[in-house]
Amino acid sequence: MGFRADLIVECSLLLELKAVQEIIPLHIAQVITYLKMTSIKRGFILNFNIPVMKKGIKRLSSVPPWSKSSSFFSKRSDGFLRASVVNRL
Repeated sequence: MGFRADLIVECSLLLELKAVQEIIPLHIAQVITYLKMTSIKRGFILNFNIPVMKKGIKRLSSVPPWSKSSSFFSKRSDGFLRASVVNRL
């Protein structure tokens, strides 16, 4: 069993297309997993089941915290890394 990304652009951007009531943490975890598996650094979840498309876009990044270009991960109290969602265009 493998994964099927909806759309990969120029081997540098992963797009996951959804038509759901709201984007839930499971959708975010799915895209983060795809980003890690493909070594792609940027991804978007596009939810088409929303009146204003701008509100249905989530931007995700897999750039590690020690990289100067992102603050995607933050340390939890138990030592694990927590992924955060960047919701900007």
